Amino acid sequence: MPSSSDAGRNEKVTEAVDAAKQKFTEFTENEKVQGAVNSAVGKLNEFAANEKVQGAVNSAVEKVNEFAANEKVQGAVSGAVGKVNEFAANEKVQGAVNTAFEKLSGLTDRFSGSATPKTPKPAASKPTEAPESDA
Repeated sequence: MPSSSDAGRNEKVTEAVDAAKQKFTEFTENEKVQGAVNSAVGKLNEFAANEKVQGAVNSAVEKVNEFAANEKVQGAVSGAVGKVNEFAANEKVQGAVNTAFEKLSGLTDRFSGSATPKTPKPAASKPTEAPESDA
Protein backbone atom coordinates (compact mmCIF):
# COMPACT_ATOMS: atom_id res chain seq x y z
CA MET A 1 0.00 0.00 0.00
CA PRO A 2 1.46 3.39 -0.94
CA SER A 3 2.44 5.63 1.96
CA SER A 4 1.24 9.19 2.37
CA SER A 5 4.70 10.42 1.37
CA ASP A 6 4.37 8.49 -1.92
CA ALA A 7 1.00 10.11 -2.52
CA GLY A 8 2.48 13.54 -1.80
CA ARG A 9 5.33 12.93 -4.23
CA ASN A 10 2.91 11.69 -6.89
CA GLU A 11 0.79 14.80 -6.41
CA LYS A 12 3.85 17.06 -6.76
CA VAL A 13 4.93 15.20 -9.91
CA THR A 14 1.44 15.56 -11.37
CA GLU A 15 1.45 19.30 -10.58
CA ALA A 16 4.88 19.73 -12.20
CA VAL A 17 3.78 17.83 -15.32
CA ASP A 18 0.60 19.90 -15.57
CA ALA A 19 2.58 23.15 -15.20
CA ALA A 20 5.04 22.02 -17.88
CA LYS A 21 2.17 21.14 -20.24
CA GLN A 22 0.62 24.57 -19.66
CA LYS A 23 3.92 26.36 -20.38
CA PHE A 24 4.49 24.25 -23.50
CA THR A 25 0.98 25.04 -24.76
CA GLU A 26 1.51 28.75 -24.12
CA PHE A 27 4.85 28.58 -25.94
CA THR A 28 3.48 26.79 -29.00
CA GLU A 29 0.49 29.13 -29.24
CA ASN A 30 2.69 32.25 -29.15
CA GLU A 31 2.44 34.16 -32.44
CA LYS A 32 6.17 34.93 -32.55
CA VAL A 33 7.00 31.25 -32.09
CA GLN A 34 4.52 30.22 -34.78
CA GLY A 35 5.97 32.86 -37.13
CA ALA A 36 9.51 31.63 -36.51
CA VAL A 37 8.48 28.01 -37.09
CA ASN A 38 6.66 28.89 -40.31
CA SER A 39 9.66 30.90 -41.51
CA ALA A 40 12.02 28.01 -40.73
CA VAL A 41 9.77 25.55 -42.56
CA GLY A 42 9.74 27.84 -45.59
CA LYS A 43 13.53 28.11 -45.59
CA LEU A 44 13.92 24.33 -45.25
CA ASN A 45 11.55 23.79 -48.17
CA GLU A 46 13.56 26.25 -50.29
CA PHE A 47 16.77 24.49 -49.29
CA ALA A 48 15.37 21.05 -50.13
CA ALA A 49 14.10 22.29 -53.50
CA ASN A 50 17.49 23.74 -54.46
CA GLU A 51 18.95 21.85 -57.45
CA LYS A 52 22.49 21.99 -56.04
CA VAL A 53 21.31 20.47 -52.77
CA GLN A 54 19.39 17.75 -54.60
CA GLY A 55 22.47 17.01 -56.72
CA ALA A 56 24.67 16.76 -53.64
CA VAL A 57 22.21 14.43 -51.92
CA ASN A 58 21.94 12.22 -55.02
CA SER A 59 25.73 12.11 -55.33
CA ALA A 60 26.07 11.15 -51.66
CA VAL A 61 23.48 8.38 -52.05
CA GLU A 62 25.35 7.01 -55.08
CA LYS A 63 28.64 7.00 -53.14
CA VAL A 64 27.06 5.21 -50.18
CA ASN A 65 25.55 2.61 -52.53
CA GLU A 66 28.93 2.09 -54.23
CA PHE A 67 30.60 1.71 -50.85
CA ALA A 68 27.98 -0.79 -49.66
CA ALA A 69 28.26 -2.80 -52.89
CA ASN A 70 32.06 -3.03 -52.64
CA GLU A 71 33.10 -6.67 -52.15
CA LYS A 72 35.86 -5.73 -49.70
CA VAL A 73 33.37 -3.80 -47.57
CA GLN A 74 30.90 -6.67 -47.68
CA GLY A 75 33.67 -9.09 -46.69
CA ALA A 76 34.72 -6.87 -43.80
CA VAL A 77 31.11 -6.56 -42.59
CA SER A 78 30.60 -10.33 -42.84
CA GLY A 79 33.84 -10.92 -40.96
CA ALA A 80 32.84 -8.47 -38.25
CA VAL A 81 29.40 -10.08 -37.90
CA GLY A 82 31.07 -13.48 -37.58
CA LYS A 83 33.40 -12.20 -34.84
CA VAL A 84 30.53 -10.58 -32.95
CA ASN A 85 28.55 -13.83 -33.15
CA GLU A 86 31.54 -15.82 -31.88
CA PHE A 87 31.97 -13.36 -29.03
CA ALA A 88 28.27 -13.46 -28.12
CA ALA A 89 28.20 -17.28 -28.24
CA ASN A 90 31.22 -17.58 -25.94
CA GLU A 91 30.19 -19.20 -22.64
CA LYS A 92 32.45 -16.93 -20.58
CA VAL A 93 30.90 -13.85 -22.17
CA GLN A 94 27.40 -15.19 -21.57
CA GLY A 95 28.30 -15.91 -17.95
CA ALA A 96 29.69 -12.41 -17.46
CA VAL A 97 26.59 -10.85 -19.03
CA ASN A 98 24.29 -12.97 -16.84
CA THR A 99 26.29 -12.07 -13.71
CA ALA A 100 26.21 -8.38 -14.57
CA PHE A 101 22.47 -8.58 -15.25
CA GLU A 102 21.84 -10.32 -11.92
CA LYS A 103 23.85 -7.68 -10.05
CA LEU A 104 22.04 -4.85 -11.84
CA SER A 105 18.71 -6.53 -11.23
CA GLY A 106 19.58 -6.85 -7.53
CA LEU A 107 20.38 -3.15 -7.33
CA THR A 108 17.18 -2.13 -9.06
CA ASP A 109 15.21 -4.48 -6.82
CA ARG A 110 16.70 -2.77 -3.76
CA PHE A 111 15.69 0.65 -5.02
CA SER A 112 12.24 -0.39 -6.22
CA GLY A 113 11.44 -2.69 -3.31
CA SER A 114 10.87 -5.69 -5.58
CA ALA A 115 11.89 -9.03 -4.10
CA THR A 116 12.26 -11.27 -7.12
CA PRO A 117 15.26 -10.71 -9.41
CA LYS A 118 14.76 -11.49 -13.06
CA THR A 119 17.37 -13.36 -15.06
CA PRO A 120 17.92 -12.94 -18.80
CA LYS A 121 17.25 -15.67 -21.29
CA PRO A 122 20.45 -17.29 -22.54
CA ALA A 123 21.75 -15.88 -25.81
CA ALA A 124 20.91 -17.84 -28.92
CA SER A 125 23.86 -19.84 -30.14
CA LYS A 126 22.78 -19.62 -33.77
CA PRO A 127 24.88 -16.92 -35.48
CA THR A 128 23.13 -14.28 -37.51
CA GLU A 129 24.13 -13.49 -41.05
CA ALA A 130 25.39 -10.19 -42.38
CA PRO A 131 22.77 -8.17 -44.24
CA GLU A 132 22.88 -8.62 -48.00
CA SER A 133 23.40 -5.71 -50.34
CA ASP A 134 20.65 -4.63 -52.72
CA ALA A 135 23.24 -4.10 -55.48
